[in-house]
Amino acid sequence: MNRRILISLLAVVVVVTAIPAAAQTSQTGSISGTVMYNDAGLPGVTIQISSPAAQGDKVVISQSNGDFISPFLPPGEYTVTFSLEGFKTQTAEKVKVSNQQVKRLDVFMVDESFEGEIEVVGAGETISQNIVAQTTVPLDFQEKLAVTRTIESASLLVPGVNDAGINGITISGAQSYENLWLINGVVVNENVRGQSLPIYIEDAVLETTTSTSGVSAEYGRFQGGVVNMLTKSGGNQFSGSFRANLSNDKWVARTDLSAPAVDDISTIYEATFGGYVLKDALWFFLAARDTSFSEARTTDYTLIPYTYGSDNQRYEGKLTWSITKDHRIVGSYAQIEATTSNAGFGTMLDLASLNPNRKDPQDMWSANYTGVITENFFVEGLFSQRNYDIGVGSGSPYTDVIGGTLLLDRSRGSARYHTPTFCSAPSCQEEQRNNENWYIKGSYFFTGDKFGTHDLVVGYDEFHD
Repeated sequence: MNRRILISLLAVVVVVTAIPAAAQTSQTGSISGTVMYNDAGLPGVTIQISSPAAQGDKVVISQSNGDFISPFLPPGEYTVTFSLEGFKTQTAEKVKVSNQQVKRLDVFMVDESFEGEIEVVGAGETISQNIVAQTTVPLDFQEKLAVTRTIESASLLVPGVNDAGINGITISGAQSYENLWLINGVVVNENVRGQSLPIYIEDAVLETTTSTSGVSAEYGRFQGGVVNMLTKSGGNQFSGSFRANLSNDKWVARTDLSAPAVDDISTIYEATFGGYVLKDALWFFLAARDTSFSEARTTDYTLIPYTYGSDNQRYEGKLTWSITKDHRIVGSYAQIEATTSNAGFGTMLDLASLNPNRKDPQDMWSANYTGVITENFFVEGLFSQRNYDIGVGSGSPYTDVIGGTLLLDRSRGSARYHTPTFCSAPSCQEEQRNNENWYIKGSYFFTGDKFGTHDLVVGYDEFHD
């Protein structure tokens, strides 16, 4: 088994009056900005940040030059209140926070003697305002368009992304195998070809963020772009959904005497349910997806009819535990049970080339910690593992010279016949394409009249696949 190990060490990410760097894979965003009064920064302002998406309110204090930051905010709409004795309290409502993005919110305070009304409005767009070119596509927006609800479709809505690569998606001109695909911070790149693996349930998706340029070096392992899909969490209210999709090959297929349409209803069922165990402390979210699909197909050139079938079950669970208002752990698990009947490989001339029963099981889990140690020092860490056994039960069941020898028709582009391609267990070892990743990261946010605003980041990242 080939094993590739990547170890990276983060260094300083700092510029004067910089917008703080977004979290690596913490599944959160940030709100930062400056509180001003009479064209100068105003320290000591209490900023209260609240949202149904968060487990309790967050409170930060503006620094000596009026700057502030509140990291590790779950995606959602927030109400931000600015208050200081002797000044009018100001409130910004519907401040949209997206995964991995920093929302900039600058406020001008007025003293209590001011007559009139001041309205602070937070923008709802999901396009980054910092040096990183990134766009967040919420699932409810994606569902309004004539596109599928996949991670690839979400990324294709972003400028600089297209599907003209060798294996699909290319970002900023890089090869299709040079992107980094993440689900809840877990790397879901297929180890050989680099495309994303669909270890998610569409109705459980919250949003997908695609970064096309200016991406921090802390991500590593990519030349093109970074696509991070975030799934839903629970909440202080119970909610759920159920979706059923029905189709039939006979409803849409053209009449073909050599391969009559299969009169069998194919189904896709999706269900989600989330809520709380303890309000503002322990949330849960569960999702499941069941797919049954069949259609009529024919072999190449010889046009022998057969029925192709696929059964796919996906399961997902997530727990969000707020130990305190400043310390949070998110654990997630996802699993796929995929079975394919009469699957083939390449161009096939006969039914003996088909694999009658192929399985491709996958699962992944992760634990993510975020903590506010002081008003200026923040820590996060993640451990994740993804397992993928590809083609279990596929390949030829024969090991003798006659039965186990694959034949190729060179006159027809090396079309295959006589026996399935590859070798089947237990005669051959099953192929695994797994990965394991862990990292720890610390950031220190400090401001000063002489040196400006800085975000100092240091961390360690280790990846095996």
